[in-house]
Amino acid sequence: MTWRERGVTDQRAFDAAVIAVPGSLVPAIVSGLEPQARTFFDQVSYVGHHILYAICEFPDGPVKPRSLLLPTVEGYRCLSNINLKVMQDGRYLLYGEVKGARCAQLVGANDADIIEEALEEFSRALPSYGRPRVVDCYVQRNDIGLCRRQVGYTRSLEQFRGLAPIPRMEFAGDYLISSTVGQAHHSGLEAAERLWARLNQHLSA
Repeated sequence: MTWRERGVTDQRAFDAAVIAVPGSLVPAIVSGLEPQARTFFDQVSYVGHHILYAICEFPDGPVKPRSLLLPTVEGYRCLSNINLKVMQDGRYLLYGEVKGARCAQLVGANDADIIEEALEEFSRALPSYGRPRVVDCYVQRNDIGLCRRQVGYTRSLEQFRGLAPIPRMEFAGDYLISSTVGQAHHSGLEAAERLWARLNQHLSA
């Protein structure tokens, strides 16, 4: 395996490898894919999925914890959902997810702009709560976030799974199961088990 990082090229030999990257990056990393496999990976695509965490205070006094979906059809353009919880110190943890379309539009924006826009939508969704004062915050930016499941994807995935395995190689990622971190991790465990079984079979032959 050969790769280049920070201007340095490195090459190492491995008995086997699990390719645990977003499916859209596989064609650029793995050479020698058969045409059917390359066709599958070429149509794997992602939408952004930024997540906002903010520790807040409400100047007008305590408010109730809330969880809300913010539909685009109702005019919400930034946040897809919000979740407000009370912390042990009496402050509040605001969790929000940015819509995929808005993530694409916010490429290059700084975190402060994203937070400001998110707080505006929070205040519009819950006007009686007033404007929260942010004590601390963090934006987890995922430009390659959630795998798209366009029409025909399930059929394409089934065909890919039916292909003969590549010797000493397996693939892992959310695009193979469903778009969650837990499922991406689970696909890695499954890939490692399949690869280990094939290696043991080869060594015992």
